[in-house]
Formats: sequence, C-alpha cells, structure tokens
Amino acid sequence: MIKINLLAQQRAKRTPKGQQDIAVGMAAVAILGALTFLFVHQPMQEEVEQRRISNQKIKKRNEALKNKTKDFEKLQAAFEAAQEQQAAIDRLNDARATPAYLMFELSRILRPDTLPTMSQRTAQRIQSNPNQRLTVGWDPKHVWVQSFNETKGRFTLRGGAQSDGDMTELAQRLTASMYFNDVIPQAGDEVSDKRSGVTYYRFTITGRVAY
Repeated sequence: MIKINLLAQQRAKRTPKGQQDIAVGMAAVAILGALTFLFVHQPMQEEVEQRRISNQKIKKRNEALKNKTKDFEKLQAAFEAAQEQQAAIDRLNDARATPAYLMFELSRILRPDTLPTMSQRTAQRIQSNPNQRLTVGWDPKHVWVQSFNETKGRFTLRGGAQSDGDMTELAQRLTASMYFNDVIPQAGDEVSDKRSGVTYYRFTITGRVAY
C-alpha cells in the first residue's frame, strides 16, 4: 500500500561557504582592532598623557627656578660691577705712584732754586724747626743719582756727592717731600774716581714711597 506524506519536509538551511569566510574575516578584523586598541593605541595614549603631565611639571619647576634665580642674577651683576670699579680704582692708584712719577718728584728736588712738593703742615714745621730747615741757595749739582729702585713701596737711592753735607741736604729734601716717607741716609764712604782721581762721597738713602 502506497503512503503519501502530505507534510512538506523541512530542509536544513546552509549558509554558503563564501558568506562564512566573510563573516569570519570581519570577526577577525574586529578582534584585531580591539586588540590593537587595548595593547597598542591605549598604552601609547597613556604614555603621551604621562609625558604631557611630566612636561608640565618640568615647565612649572623651571619657572619656579627662574623666579628664584632672578634676584641672584641681579646681585651677581652688581657684585661684578663693584669688582670692576675696584679694579679701576686700584689701577689708578698704581699708576699714581709709578717709578716715572717718583722720578719726576726726584728731578724736582734736584732742580736749582726749587723746593720739593710739601704739604702746608710740613712747610710750617720746617720753618719752625731750624734742624729741619732747608738750605737756601743749595746747588743740587753737588749730588748725582746713580740708581733708584722701588719695590713694593720701598725705595733705595744710590749716588754720589761732593760732601757729606750735600747728601744730608738731599735726604732732608726727600723727607720734606709729601711723596717720600721714613727717609734714612745710610752710612757712606769716600771713594776716588780712577779716571779723574777726584774724591767724592758715595751714599745710599732708603725709605718708603707715599702711595
């Protein structure tokens, strides 16, 4: 006996293979994008943010240091300016008492009818003290200077004179000068010039220069 099944048989629906590949590919891309975001993009973004915060901190610290050192730079500039000014003063003081300057005063002392450069107080003391009074009309040609050396404020003058009195007069004029201090004539001796046979008094005078 023949049986006829009138119910339609349900067939299982199958997705074509091509569509399955596309779906798998899209899922893989989505997963790869998620992994890239989680493990690459997000860490990079966090690193960038950390660097930005670090740069801001460094900038604030630099500004704070700049504000702190602003007054120091002014003080340093003022200090350097004061040093330069003091150096200029020292140079002027050194130039004021150069050997050439001292030699000018010495040439004045050895000039006929010319008194040494004296302060008013020294001039009054010499006039009131006969022992310190300078000889009027003394001829400086009676003495001659052989050498004059100055080192660290102390000088040594060596020369010759016709007599002991001429050397004493020279020492008194150096003492009266405001540019020489502590003038001390050393013990001299008589010597005879070998060529001319003339006997003269050889002397040495020491002291300090007035800076």
